[in-house]
Amino acid sequence: MLSSRWWPSSWGSLGLGPRSPSRGSQLCALYAFAYTGADGRQVSLAEGDRFLLLRKTNSDWWLARRLEAPSTSRPIFVPAAYMTEESIPSQSPTTAIPSQLLWTPGASALTV
Repeated sequence: MLSSRWWPSSWGSLGLGPRSPSRGSQLCALYAFAYTGADGRQVSLAEGDRFLLLRKTNSDWWLARRLEAPSTSRPIFVPAAYMTEESIPSQSPTTAIPSQLLWTPGASALTV
């Protein structure tokens, strides 16, 4: 599946440049799965493993990275049928509430 001959030079074609933004979705493995990549690397997933979705490469295989793995680690392909997709809630400045607005000492919570 993954070949060491193409890996570093193919980042751009996969949309994985050094500063590629995350797609905003997490994946959770529904079932255990294992395979051997074309480079001989063993890849195994356990039920409940979590991944960051990098790219939906096709309808069968998605490119992902384990959540606990560093961002420089090599991504893996995961079987799309074995994954459930979950959105990551974004925290934009417009949705974040500064803590000073939540409570001020001496101020009444209800003013009529």
